[in-house]
Amino acid sequence: MIGDLIVGGLKQTAGTVLENSHVFSTTQGELYTFTVLNYSTSIRQLLVFDSTALPSNGTVTPVWFYPIPAGSASGPGALSVLDTYPMAFATGITLAVSSVVTTPFSLTVATDTMYAFTAQWKNS
Repeated sequence: MIGDLIVGGLKQTAGTVLENSHVFSTTQGELYTFTVLNYSTSIRQLLVFDSTALPSNGTVTPVWFYPIPAGSASGPGALSVLDTYPMAFATGITLAVSSVVTTPFSLTVATDTMYAFTAQWKNS
């Protein structure tokens, strides 16, 4: 991970490798915006957790969930979320890409590690 860049009190974090999950904070915080690029040719689902670590595969309760479009030969699929108000997290901020797209309440972490994460967030 590139060192956090702090702008206006927000940390801007971008991963330096393709991965299938990313822990942005291990303490209470707020998530303002994030982008996930999908270099895989399969549709995936992003699960957002109030957690300090990636949950185990199986039944989960995400805070939010979003579909991630598939990538192609011409470029990655992209999911960008910018809300009017930040999402609040009591424990930590963890994002994970799941290969299960039929329900957001079952996590099977994508094994192809073809995803790039960036976010703006801050600890409370």
